[in-house]
Amino acid sequence: MFYIYDADGTERVGPNTRNGVILGIANTGKSNGSIVDARFARGVPFVAAVLGTEGNNIVVPDVVISGTTMSWTFKVSGANYNQPCRIVYGYR
Repeated sequence: MFYIYDADGTERVGPNTRNGVILGIANTGKSNGSIVDARFARGVPFVAAVLGTEGNNIVVPDVVISGTTMSWTFKVSGANYNQPCRIVYGYR
C-alpha cells in the first residue's frame, strides 16, 4: 500500500482516500461546444481551464458538467473576443 501522512501523522493518501483522475483535455477553439465522456459517472467531476495568452479582451467559456456531458459556452458572441483554452477534466 501507498500512504502519505502530514507532519502530525494524519493520513492524507491511502486505501480509503479518493484522489482525482484526469480523463482528458478538451481544446475549446473559439466556439461553444461539448463532449460526452461516460467516465464522468465514476465519481464527482471536476474541470480546470488552462488559458492561452492572446489579447487583452479575453473571454473564457463557462464550463458545465451535466451527467456524462461537459459543455462550454462563451458569454460573448463573436470569435474576436473568445479566448481558445484547454479544459482539463476528470473526476474524484
